[in-house]
Amino acid sequence: MTAIVFDVDGVLVSTDALHEHAWRRMAREFGVPFADDLPPKLRGVSRTESLRRLLGDRHRGFSESTQAEMLVRKNELFLAAVDALSPSDAMPNAREILSELRRRGVPVAAASSSRNARRVLWQVELAPLIDAVVDGNDVASAKPAPDAFAQAALRLGIDPGECLAVEDADAGVASARAAGLRVFAVGAAAGDERAAASAASLAEIDADRLLAAATA
Repeated sequence: MTAIVFDVDGVLVSTDALHEHAWRRMAREFGVPFADDLPPKLRGVSRTESLRRLLGDRHRGFSESTQAEMLVRKNELFLAAVDALSPSDAMPNAREILSELRRRGVPVAAASSSRNARRVLWQVELAPLIDAVVDGNDVASAKPAPDAFAQAALRLGIDPGECLAVEDADAGVASARAAGLRVFAVGAAAGDERAAASAASLAEIDADRLLAAATA
């Protein structure tokens, strides 16, 4: 049996702008410069790794307790934005694809480095269409480590080699491949040579195309 494992941020739900706004505001509050080329580097990695990339060599100027405060503040800002999400914030065609996969009996999971993935999925009303969710609370190591995708396959009871990951970040593609999954790359990851197939977004594909890539 084939299964499909979706990343959440940027694949199923449009949250990239929310993350960026929260990081920018937190950085401003703590007096940290926010480079214009930073947002793509924060995609698909854990909150702790994102802070490390934001601070760079400046991390020595901030104590561990202050860095912990930064992480808490960023999460507060992000969750305030999440609570304002609605079903219309699901990515175009995401609901239709998930509904069709469910109609066909295809197991579906979500695998995210974010600790807030479940909350996001419930807020946009996609959670009922997903059989298993693995987020940053469930694994020891965030993407690009293979933990999230490996755990998702385990929870579905499907061999990783029979699963297709849908990812929009380089770290996510690396994570899925390390776990033994094929990858359908979308968004910023489209065209990644490690992917079995790619498209600009879910809006350009359907369940048939995903299943074809999963069994190619």
